[in-house]
Amino acid sequence: MKEVKLLEDLTSEDTTLWCDSTAIHQIVVSLLINAYEAFPQRGGEVKIGLYRDDMKKMFRLEVADNGAGIPEEVMPRIFEPFYTTKDAEKNTGLGLAVVYGNVKRYGGSIDVKSKVNEGTTFTIHLPINSN
Repeated sequence: MKEVKLLEDLTSEDTTLWCDSTAIHQIVVSLLINAYEAFPQRGGEVKIGLYRDDMKKMFRLEVADNGAGIPEEVMPRIFEPFYTTKDAEKNTGLGLAVVYGNVKRYGGSIDVKSKVNEGTTFTIHLPINSN
Protein backbone atom coordinates (compact mmCIF):
# COMPACT_ATOMS: atom_id res chain seq x y z
CA MET A 1 0.00 0.00 0.00
CA LYS A 2 2.94 2.36 -0.65
CA GLU A 3 3.21 3.00 3.08
CA VAL A 4 -0.11 4.86 3.20
CA LYS A 5 -1.22 5.77 6.70
CA LEU A 6 -4.97 5.61 7.41
CA LEU A 7 -6.24 8.00 10.07
CA GLU A 8 -9.75 7.62 11.46
CA ASP A 9 -11.91 10.26 13.11
CA LEU A 10 -15.18 8.52 13.79
CA THR A 11 -17.82 10.07 15.99
CA SER A 12 -18.96 8.21 19.08
CA GLU A 13 -22.53 9.36 18.41
CA ASP A 14 -25.19 7.20 16.80
CA THR A 15 -24.36 6.94 13.11
CA THR A 16 -27.06 4.48 12.11
CA LEU A 17 -28.07 5.17 8.53
CA TRP A 18 -31.00 3.22 7.12
CA CYS A 19 -29.81 2.33 3.64
CA ASP A 20 -28.28 -0.34 1.48
CA SER A 21 -25.00 -1.03 3.28
CA THR A 22 -23.46 -2.21 0.00
CA ALA A 23 -23.96 1.26 -1.49
CA ILE A 24 -22.27 2.96 1.47
CA HIS A 25 -19.48 0.39 1.35
CA GLN A 26 -18.98 1.17 -2.38
CA ILE A 27 -18.76 4.89 -1.61
CA VAL A 28 -16.12 4.46 1.08
CA VAL A 29 -14.05 1.88 -0.80
CA SER A 30 -14.07 3.89 -4.04
CA LEU A 31 -12.95 7.04 -2.26
CA LEU A 32 -10.21 5.16 -0.39
CA ILE A 33 -8.97 3.57 -3.64
CA ASN A 34 -8.89 6.97 -5.35
CA ALA A 35 -6.97 8.43 -2.41
CA TYR A 36 -4.50 5.54 -2.49
CA GLU A 37 -3.98 5.95 -6.24
CA ALA A 38 -3.35 9.69 -5.77
CA PHE A 39 -0.03 9.06 -4.09
CA PRO A 40 3.13 9.02 -6.14
CA GLN A 41 5.79 6.47 -5.25
CA ARG A 42 6.09 7.81 -1.70
CA GLY A 43 3.61 7.10 1.05
CA GLY A 44 0.97 9.46 2.28
CA GLU A 45 -1.96 9.90 4.63
CA VAL A 46 -5.65 9.33 4.17
CA LYS A 47 -8.08 10.57 6.78
CA ILE A 48 -11.62 9.26 6.99
CA GLY A 49 -14.07 11.01 9.25
CA LEU A 50 -17.72 10.42 10.08
CA TYR A 51 -19.73 13.05 11.92
CA ARG A 52 -23.36 13.57 12.88
CA ASP A 53 -24.98 17.00 12.66
CA ASP A 54 -28.37 16.89 14.39
CA MET A 55 -29.07 20.56 13.59
CA LYS A 56 -28.89 19.85 9.85
CA LYS A 57 -30.18 16.27 10.27
CA MET A 58 -27.23 15.04 8.22
CA PHE A 59 -24.22 12.78 8.47
CA ARG A 60 -20.96 14.10 7.07
CA LEU A 61 -18.43 11.66 5.68
CA GLU A 62 -15.03 13.06 4.75
CA VAL A 63 -12.21 11.32 2.96
CA ALA A 64 -9.09 13.45 2.63
CA ASP A 65 -5.64 12.68 1.28
CA ASN A 66 -2.40 14.55 0.86
CA GLY A 67 -1.77 13.10 -2.59
CA ALA A 68 -1.31 14.57 -6.04
CA GLY A 69 -4.58 16.50 -6.10
CA ILE A 70 -6.96 16.94 -9.03
CA PRO A 71 -6.08 19.49 -11.71
CA GLU A 72 -8.63 22.29 -12.07
CA GLU A 73 -9.38 21.44 -15.69
CA VAL A 74 -10.28 17.85 -14.73
CA MET A 75 -12.64 18.72 -11.84
CA PRO A 76 -15.79 19.30 -13.96
CA ARG A 77 -15.59 15.75 -15.34
CA ILE A 78 -14.63 13.61 -12.33
CA PHE A 79 -18.14 12.20 -11.82
CA GLU A 80 -18.72 11.36 -15.50
CA PRO A 81 -19.05 7.63 -16.20
CA PHE A 82 -16.02 6.17 -17.99
CA TYR A 83 -13.94 9.32 -17.56
CA THR A 84 -10.48 8.57 -16.22
CA THR A 85 -7.07 10.20 -16.17
CA LYS A 86 -5.49 6.88 -15.22
CA ASP A 87 -4.37 3.94 -17.33
CA ALA A 88 -7.53 2.98 -19.25
CA GLU A 89 -6.48 -0.69 -19.34
CA LYS A 90 -6.54 -0.87 -15.53
CA ASN A 91 -9.33 1.62 -14.72
CA THR A 92 -12.89 1.85 -15.97
CA GLY A 93 -13.60 5.41 -14.90
CA LEU A 94 -16.67 4.26 -12.99
CA GLY A 95 -15.53 4.67 -9.37
CA LEU A 96 -16.52 8.29 -8.80
CA ALA A 97 -19.59 7.98 -11.05
CA VAL A 98 -20.84 5.17 -8.78
CA VAL A 99 -20.02 7.25 -5.69
CA TYR A 100 -22.01 10.19 -7.10
CA GLY A 101 -24.96 7.97 -8.04
CA ASN A 102 -25.13 6.33 -4.62
CA VAL A 103 -24.91 9.66 -2.80
CA LYS A 104 -27.72 11.13 -4.92
CA ARG A 105 -29.78 7.96 -4.51
CA TYR A 106 -29.97 8.63 -0.78
CA GLY A 107 -30.76 12.32 -1.13
CA GLY A 108 -27.25 13.40 -0.30
CA SER A 109 -24.69 15.77 -1.73
CA ILE A 110 -20.99 15.57 -2.47
CA ASP A 111 -18.39 18.31 -2.51
CA VAL A 112 -14.78 18.11 -3.65
CA LYS A 113 -11.92 20.39 -2.76
CA SER A 114 -8.54 19.74 -4.28
CA LYS A 115 -5.21 21.41 -4.79
CA VAL A 116 -2.53 19.99 -7.06
CA ASN A 117 0.41 18.57 -5.08
CA GLU A 118 -1.45 19.10 -1.78
CA GLY A 119 -4.36 16.68 -1.82
CA THR A 120 -8.09 16.21 -2.15
CA THR A 121 -11.04 16.13 0.24
CA PHE A 122 -14.38 14.57 -0.64
CA THR A 123 -17.20 15.64 1.69
CA ILE A 124 -20.47 13.73 1.55
CA HIS A 125 -23.65 14.74 3.34
CA LEU A 126 -26.37 12.12 3.81
CA PRO A 127 -29.72 12.64 5.54
CA ILE A 128 -29.93 10.96 8.95
CA ASN A 129 -33.31 9.45 8.08
CA SER A 130 -32.38 7.89 4.73
CA ASN A 131 -34.32 4.81 3.73
